[in-house]
Amino acid sequence: MTPSPLWTIAEDQAVTAKLAELFSFEEISRHPTYGGYGTVGSSRLNKATHDAIQQAHSLAEERFEITQGGLNGGAVATSAATHNGLGVLDTRRAGIAMTMPDAFRVVAFGMDCGAVGFIRGVEGVDNMVDHIHWVMVGAQKTQHPSTADQIYDRDYGYAYNGGGLAGASRTRWYGPPRRPLVTWAQSRYNPQNGWKP
Repeated sequence: MTPSPLWTIAEDQAVTAKLAELFSFEEISRHPTYGGYGTVGSSRLNKATHDAIQQAHSLAEERFEITQGGLNGGAVATSAATHNGLGVLDTRRAGIAMTMPDAFRVVAFGMDCGAVGFIRGVEGVDNMVDHIHWVMVGAQKTQHPSTADQIYDRDYGYAYNGGGLAGASRTRWYGPPRRPLVTWAQSRYNPQNGWKP
């Protein structure tokens, strides 16, 4: 048997290390309605949400921090009930304000990773704090109904060219060009589907 060249071994080790860094999150508890979850800091999220959003930011080469996870009912009044369940996450760029081109880039990668990113507050686009509000595609079993509506509601959902805000003056999608909905399980960037860094 011929041994693998050293460069192949080093490359394989680098790939394994990168995958471990990106996707080492574990669910440590279970909610009776919304399912399994873990924590990053004080934010609760499930593995699919963690991995998809981690991957989107990594592909866009954006360092980020989580500003609000799930199972956070009532903590932020402007979120209504969208953060009551799981399959939802708010992020912002770590350290400095995000520009609109950067927001568009990470949201485009997010859509390819199974998450719709609603741009909020970036460059004064609305009166909200600068962040991206992520909603997982096809995750209705883990989400509060108002969260799933941000994608699927006929009046304001992303699937119908909406901006994800019920009753808001801006009801149309604002972001990179819309694309077909894919779930994290279907994403070409999911390591389970053969993606490697």
